[in-house]
Amino acid sequence: MLDLLARRMPLAASGLLATALGASAPQAPDGDPFDFRDPPATALVLVGPDGYRMVPEKEGETRWTFAEGVLTASPLWDSLVTAEPYRDMRLHVEFRVNETEPGERESRGNSGIYIQQRYEVQILDSFGVSEDEYQAFDCGSLYRLKKPDEIACQPAGTWQSYDIVFRAARFDGEQKTENARITVIHNGRLIHDDFELPRKTGAGQKEGPQPGLLKLQGHHNEVAFRNVWIEPCRFDVMPVLPAGDVRRAQKKLARPGKTLVVSGRQAFVMEPDRASDGPRPWVFYAPTLPRLPGPEENWMFERFLAAGVAVAGIDVGESYGSPSGTALMQDLYEHLTEVRGFAEQPALLARSRGGLMLYSWAVEHPQQVGGIAGVYPVCDLTSYPGLERAAPAFGMEPAELGERLAQHNPIPRLEGLAAAGVPIHHIHGDQDKVVPLGPNSQALVDRYTALGGPASLEVVPGGGHDMWEGWFQSQALVDFVVERAHAGAAPRDDGPVQVYVLAGQSNMVGIGQVRGGGSRWGQEMRDPVVSVYAGAYDPEADYDAMEPIATQALEAFGGVKPTPYPQGGTRVTRGTVVVKDTGEYVFRPGYAASEQNVMRVGDVEVHRNVPGEPRKHTPIRLEAGVPVPFRVVYVTDAADGLGWIERADVPGTLSTVVREGRHTHLLAKDGSWAERDDVWYKGVVTATADKPLSIGCGAGADSIGPELGFGHVVGDHHDAPVLLLKTSQGNRSLGWDFLPPGSERFEHEGRTYAGYGDRIPSWTADDPGKEVNWYAGKQYDDCVREAKAVLERFDEEFPQWAGRGYEIAGFVWWQGHKDGGSEAHAERYEHNLVTLIESLRRDFDAPNAPFVIGTIGFGGFAMAGNQKTVAEAQLAVSGETGRHPAFAGNVKTVETRGLWREANVSPRNQDFHYHGNAETYLDVGKALGEAVVELKGSQKR
Repeated sequence: MLDLLARRMPLAASGLLATALGASAPQAPDGDPFDFRDPPATALVLVGPDGYRMVPEKEGETRWTFAEGVLTASPLWDSLVTAEPYRDMRLHVEFRVNETEPGERESRGNSGIYIQQRYEVQILDSFGVSEDEYQAFDCGSLYRLKKPDEIACQPAGTWQSYDIVFRAARFDGEQKTENARITVIHNGRLIHDDFELPRKTGAGQKEGPQPGLLKLQGHHNEVAFRNVWIEPCRFDVMPVLPAGDVRRAQKKLARPGKTLVVSGRQAFVMEPDRASDGPRPWVFYAPTLPRLPGPEENWMFERFLAAGVAVAGIDVGESYGSPSGTALMQDLYEHLTEVRGFAEQPALLARSRGGLMLYSWAVEHPQQVGGIAGVYPVCDLTSYPGLERAAPAFGMEPAELGERLAQHNPIPRLEGLAAAGVPIHHIHGDQDKVVPLGPNSQALVDRYTALGGPASLEVVPGGGHDMWEGWFQSQALVDFVVERAHAGAAPRDDGPVQVYVLAGQSNMVGIGQVRGGGSRWGQEMRDPVVSVYAGAYDPEADYDAMEPIATQALEAFGGVKPTPYPQGGTRVTRGTVVVKDTGEYVFRPGYAASEQNVMRVGDVEVHRNVPGEPRKHTPIRLEAGVPVPFRVVYVTDAADGLGWIERADVPGTLSTVVREGRHTHLLAKDGSWAERDDVWYKGVVTATADKPLSIGCGAGADSIGPELGFGHVVGDHHDAPVLLLKTSQGNRSLGWDFLPPGSERFEHEGRTYAGYGDRIPSWTADDPGKEVNWYAGKQYDDCVREAKAVLERFDEEFPQWAGRGYEIAGFVWWQGHKDGGSEAHAERYEHNLVTLIESLRRDFDAPNAPFVIGTIGFGGFAMAGNQKTVAEAQLAVSGETGRHPAFAGNVKTVETRGLWREANVSPRNQDFHYHGNAETYLDVGKALGEAVVELKGSQKR
């Protein structure tokens, strides 16, 4: 499907101006009957003054009557059809609804026009029905599919008219490639404007490649027809209605917003409730055709607005990215940014043909684009709509447009966007027949990334060009758009990017735990019994009160192997759940298709995943050792007994800390983890995330290190963007692995210890030691080499900052546990740390950059032995101690022992990783960041 509105072109270009709707869409004052109009010479009169050309739909007697040019429907249930089938057509029908006794609405003056016997335009006595009460079965509706855009009904007994343009569905063999489309004018008012019919309506016949008959429906009501004619046509595209021939309804939005006219075109703006302090972040949406944006996009728009992001668009018609359409989009942009205070860099959201519109605007204005998101967007004119259809919008012949594609097709013109580092994110299906993945999203992303631009493509297996709700309920796409819209509204600083180099061992890598972690359920689930109930899943059914048709105790429920279930209806599994530890738990029942189920534990619905609704998990508090009943109702044929259980309130995890009301700045408005669009994280060697600062920049996707707290502090401090370049490796000592260049051998209690480059860790005259497959300082060399390589490729690695340059803003060092395992290394630590500071500053050509050190903090102030020696050495290097005068005002050590938390308030019992306590990692990072800011302040003074 190509959106809800599709291919249209001016009638002059299609050759239909003289014979199309101008002659057949008469206007008349409200309530006036329409005069008979002469049909065009190419039309076939089906009902006229001299008779009618319709035959019974089914064999047998029909009770339809004809007199004085009027054909009246039978009081029985019989219908008339044309003798010949039709594909594309233009149709004029005049009808009079008969007066009936008050009763059910659908029994009053009921009839219908069945195009191809598949798609019904309803006839009914709906005069006087309010807009709020008007239903998709009322007069003018596409039966049970869509209400009219405007109510145009006249009273029963009044002659009314339909003028219809219909373009049949297109097929490749038996495979539908394009949906049917329809435009309907009711009594001179446009009620369906080039609407795409995704399926048959009501009792219509099955869609197929064959043409179909036109049917006038008999429905027990004596509805009258006159002046009915049909003109067979061949529409390569749907024609545009001449502007003066119909009265068009004002644009209606699926959610509250404002409509406005810009450069003579209808536009819309949806604004969030709360005003922003500075320029308003916004989404530039396309295509804004008469029925777009549609209600299916409400989910996205609500989240944009909740995040403080406005949405706007302008109807540029079927411009296909032509200069005329692009100019109109620039007019809206200038109106919003110059008059309404909108940000200069909106996020662009291109749906289907909107790709041509927005990309054509974006490549001409790359500095005005914050990011581009696409939902199966068209990126290549030759793929869709093709040169024949697109050429008139460009004022060219198809051959000329083909010769000038490099000037008008988006994909050849991406260099400016890539140079500006504009991020792109598309979602597209691999079975899209209308806008194929390969020549559109895939080709664009491939070329863009080859140019150095940041782009991602989510390919949906089996996805077509359809109305699957997943296209419009993608959290990843919403997050991308919100982040790029806010980034586009942020104050712009064209100065160099501020780079902080973070280094150290496993605690710099980051083991802070974000969630409690889930596990497959098994022993927690007791005494499972499955009952089978007749029929498919019914959300209204009370399965606890019904009699099952089969019941079976299950030998296993959980683990790794699916449980065999009896077949034949709706499966419901009941039992009890018993947990070992008191706390809040989240249940994730099912695997693959069996995830579609509804689960209750006790009185709480802990999981709901049914078609047509967003998936929902609700935590429940359970007491250790207390059995609680559970019930899982499977809403599909799939049921396997697999599932996961996760404790949601494990002490010391980031999730628990935030739920307890601390560090809530880490959450976005929608409750997801926030990302800093002004702070980028890049990890090398380990912790290799490469993304805006958020969770998942530690040892894994579910962990954090000190970078999170640190990045928020320095990000708030700088106007320019910040890069956190972390180069770290666990289980490494400063006395051996990280030993900096220039470090000399030293003596301790009769042994000689390695200097930089030595391959024997230590030796004596009597014990020469043994060479190892490593050397003193190799980890230093590896980490520095990898970090410097990133900076050497700065514009390539960070295209969003291409051309800005960078400066080393500071260093952070958090390490020491491994040195605490050696008395010699512990006592040499201060000397080695001084050498490290000097070496890093020299290697990164930043002689005066602030250098911040975090002490080791294992065990808090109860620390003793070699580890205490290391901590004291780290404190001694701090500039304010005076032991190293060159470090005064530019080196500072942060005491972390006071931030230690015990195992009983932490996710793990693992002291050398701070028990995985996320709050410890946050607090350490925050303290390191504040120390950097303090040093920068003192340097300015």
